Amino acid sequence: PPLRGEPRRFDGVILSNVSALKLTRDQMEDIRAFVRDDGGGLIMLGGDESFGLGGFYRTPVEDALPVSMESRQKVDMPNLSVIIVIDKSMSMDIRKAGEASKLDLAKMAAQYAVELMDARDEVGILTFDETFEWAVPFRRLGEKDEVIRGIGAIKTGGATEMFPAMREAITTVKTGRGALKHVILLSDGQSTAGDFLTLARDAAG
Repeated sequence: PPLRGEPRRFDGVILSNVSALKLTRDQMEDIRAFVRDDGGGLIMLGGDESFGLGGFYRTPVEDALPVSMESRQKVDMPNLSVIIVIDKSMSMDIRKAGEASKLDLAKMAAQYAVELMDARDEVGILTFDETFEWAVPFRRLGEKDEVIRGIGAIKTGGATEMFPAMREAITTVKTGRGALKHVILLSDGQSTAGDFLTLARDAAG
């Protein structure tokens, strides 16, 4: 995609089955400016990672397209209970010059997930380093903006102790009222040891 501040060297941009998670927020805003301000072309080709399925709902790319990513078909979808567990340890803050950190990407992914949820769903945002802490306590989603701000406020911490946080998340999500229950872990995978196999069996049960 065109980068901010670069000369406009192209007449158009084609997103061929590209997920929103593969673009940074700045790149999506650049695409919107390229189309709206500079008259550039934008083509999005369908696929399992395009349009709404690709997470482009309520993003700058959606603003640049003549279509809405929101499904208007009334479908009786079961409500969800979701806890997103975010690793905020020091290793998540490693980045190359000019690139987003792993924590930045995790926060962006969590915010996109919340954007796609329904107000009647339940959500909680649990962070961990050597201890765990609720950035957003588990609750009915309601207004999304407060949850998205809570995710945005997460800061890098210290060491990595994943097991207690995952145990807390699984124990808590089981109390939810959702017909479908999920725990989503966003981490670089570096952690001290723990009995994760037993924990996974407990979650499956």
